[in-house]
Amino acid sequence: MRLIAAIAYLAAAALSAQPAKTVPSRSAATDAMQFLARAERQLDSLLTRSNRATWVQENFITDDTEILNAEASRDYAVAIQQLAVEAKKFDAATLPPDVKRKLMLLKLALVAPPPADAKKATELSQLAASLDAMYGKGT
Repeated sequence: MRLIAAIAYLAAAALSAQPAKTVPSRSAATDAMQFLARAERQLDSLLTRSNRATWVQENFITDDTEILNAEASRDYAVAIQQLAVEAKKFDAATLPPDVKRKLMLLKLALVAPPPADAKKATELSQLAASLDAMYGKGT
């Protein structure tokens, strides 16, 4: 009888010592999914605009198309940067793997984030567009 009680006690102790599986918080997961849906809509629109401006500049290399490309690229990069900073609020939350992955990809989307200063961000995008135009012109 004591042996059975001892085994039951040890089994109960072993079960209680195991870490509990974390279940994603419904409110955090819902908030993160809503944030990602909004971010994807915003970035989809800006990326389409940026890709169109890049295509026009690369096919019709003028000062005006260079400016259009620079502005569209700047707007896209700044939006990603702002959304990546906003996504940090979900770092401590327990989320489903697919949501965590999307948040991580959002944070890693920019190779070179634009400077926080709007003038410097504009200058960076103008330099990138200018380099692209110089390459296209063969200079």
